[in-house]
Amino acid sequence: MAIKIIVIGFVIFLAYFFAHLFRKTRVPDVLLLMLGGILAGPVFSWVAPEDFGAVGPVLTTIALIVILFDSGLSMKLKTLMEASGQALLISAAAWSLSAATVTAIMYVLTPLGWGMSFMTGAILGGTSSAVVIPLVEGLRMREKPRTVAVLESTITDVLCIVGAVAALQIVKGEGGGGFAEITTSVLASFGFAVLIGILAGLIWTFVMGWVRDVPNTIFSTVAYVFVIYGFTELVDCSGAIAALAFGITLANLAGVRIARKRLVFEFFGVSKTERLFFSEIVFLLKIFFFIYLGISLRHAGIVYAAIGLIIVFFVYAGRIGLIRLIASRRYTRRDAAILSTLGPKGLAAAVLATMPLQEGLPNALWVEGIVYMVVLISITLTSILVFVMERTPAGEAYFNWFGSFQPPEESEAAPIESAEGGELPPPEGS
Repeated sequence: MAIKIIVIGFVIFLAYFFAHLFRKTRVPDVLLLMLGGILAGPVFSWVAPEDFGAVGPVLTTIALIVILFDSGLSMKLKTLMEASGQALLISAAAWSLSAATVTAIMYVLTPLGWGMSFMTGAILGGTSSAVVIPLVEGLRMREKPRTVAVLESTITDVLCIVGAVAALQIVKGEGGGGFAEITTSVLASFGFAVLIGILAGLIWTFVMGWVRDVPNTIFSTVAYVFVIYGFTELVDCSGAIAALAFGITLANLAGVRIARKRLVFEFFGVSKTERLFFSEIVFLLKIFFFIYLGISLRHAGIVYAAIGLIIVFFVYAGRIGLIRLIASRRYTRRDAAILSTLGPKGLAAAVLATMPLQEGLPNALWVEGIVYMVVLISITLTSILVFVMERTPAGEAYFNWFGSFQPPEESEAAPIESAEGGELPPPEGS
């Protein structure tokens, strides 16, 4: 037990070093954490996902909830409204293009039929919010494209889940409805989740002043987010969307006063101390999330790896062309270029990939093995591309390829906010 505690402490210190390295070199700490998990798990077999029991999946879900909530706290309503149209357009187009690309490749290169191929495409159609959000928070992106990246990763999580479940029902011969029914299901899940998050936020901002009169309640807001997420999932809507909407509501209602004759309603926001506390929680949960993700990736054959490389190549090539075509021309070349590389898959895809095997479907190992490889390769590629764009001359050439967008203006780059709410200087050498 003593050795395990020492290792945990060492890993936390190592994560601080990785975060510092990211600021200096733009080598993403999420990749280094995941590689550490791969070494501890699949490579040296020191630990396995089964060693965590039921705690592993629970903590990964908690990590996702808190990361989304904390991200929502930094979104302003004006920026959100201006970015929502772009976010919906890019989300729908990127998910559809990625899902179609993966479906075609799986059908041609594997023994899977159209149903299982589409299920794989649905699983790999989105981007991982738990990977994208930490990356964009560390990059000097302007506020609107940064918000689009966060919203896209959250919206496509819903599309991946709904699409994968619908495909599973079709493969099992249980129907699943047509396009109209699936579309209605997605819109209903999204809409009700947003409504739940907003209503929960209205309630909490109103009662927060009373809650603070009780000692030792700094964790109460996070606990409330857990309740919101769980309730939303129980009514078959997206808990992730609700957590994000809750954070956005808190951020934009802070300090609002409504006076009606003698009645005065005041909405409270999250204090700087609470933001600092939340950022520390996010940091610790992020460590576990990406190490656990690395541990969860299993050995795959050379065929799985080769198909995974092909999928990642065509998905990223399609995404680059898509962003260049439909992204707002008000974005700078640098922001558009970064947005085009943010296509990593994450733990949600890895979890969804286990469904065919659990259902006993034929050739299920093909789905699981290839999805695991795509998760690993896509996160690695995103990290490499971010480093190349930020730290090499090739980055400037890539930015110029987005010549139809606004020229870069350093003064317009969004500053990175510190946990205390202040601004941090740009990374050295930028």
